[in-house]
Amino acid sequence: MTRITEKFWEDCRYFLKGETWGDWTKISKELIDALIRLRQLANRSVNIHCAWASGVGHSSKSMHYTDPCLAADVHITGMTILEQVKLAHSAGFNAIGAYPFWNKPGIHVDLRGLLGKPDIFWIEAEKGKEGTYTYYKTFEEFCEALKQIKI
Repeated sequence: MTRITEKFWEDCRYFLKGETWGDWTKISKELIDALIRLRQLANRSVNIHCAWASGVGHSSKSMHYTDPCLAADVHITGMTILEQVKLAHSAGFNAIGAYPFWNKPGIHVDLRGLLGKPDIFWIEAEKGKEGTYTYYKTFEEFCEALKQIKI
């Protein structure tokens, strides 16, 4: 895995260095490449909430803390959570979390498979129970559960 460089931003068509990445110098090129695939599949903006984090607000085992970073929290304007999840999976993300109760409902995406970790999918519990998750081993089960959520 490689970190992105200052030069990378000169040629990047879909994202800007000044977005809310956290420390962009710690972001992996593989993550950005997957986010670009997601952007191309969506054919609309992918809004970055955060990528590399400095140890606050995520699970202690979060891919937000890897060096280089392999995770991002995002939302795609005008798409349901299920639509976002399906596109993220098609873009190559093997770990996806759904957050239907964020102010702008979105997803966590990461590439933990690059570290030999298995696929994993989760949904954050209802509003008021942030930090409580239901996990799914298969993408199909995950999508079926998402269909049942009422926002």
